[in-house]
Amino acid sequence: MRRSVKLALLFAVLMVLRGAFPLFAQTPPASPPPNSQAAAPAAGEGNVMIEELKSPNANTRAKAARELGKAEDVSALPALAAAVSDPSDKVRREVVLALAQMRRSEALDALIKATRDNNEEISVLAVQSLVGHYTGNVPTAGFSGFLKKNWQRATGTSIRTPPGSTSAFTWTPR
Repeated sequence: MRRSVKLALLFAVLMVLRGAFPLFAQTPPASPPPNSQAAAPAAGEGNVMIEELKSPNANTRAKAARELGKAEDVSALPALAAAVSDPSDKVRREVVLALAQMRRSEALDALIKATRDNNEEISVLAVQSLVGHYTGNVPTAGFSGFLKKNWQRATGTSIRTPPGSTSAFTWTPR
């Protein structure tokens, strides 16, 4: 199948998904009122997740890193920075994503350390996270991250007709 047909099909699928999933909406998410308790984690919930980062089970440590990243709890930065050197690739990957989601200058040293990781995927993710800190394009994981990345690629292309062209459309990827 030609590349232009594949991209057109991907674009069509993503346009359908855009209406179904709020992930692709162009409007920013509504922020809670400043005095709202919904945004803050429950007292002690962050401490439990920090303790789970020391669990002997790698899946538990990865889940704890993911949850700490979602909570954006600044008190967890030292624990996440220490977990950058975890023996499990899965945990290190989730830690890098959690540090990227926080977008704090205190996390930069840990992300720089993660760029020297033995696993190339994790070091590339750390570099993307550092770039995202300054550009606002924070990498995301999982299927939703895959869809979001491809949506950005699909919407970053343009269809142009050069002057004097005999064809109706010319597909020009960025």
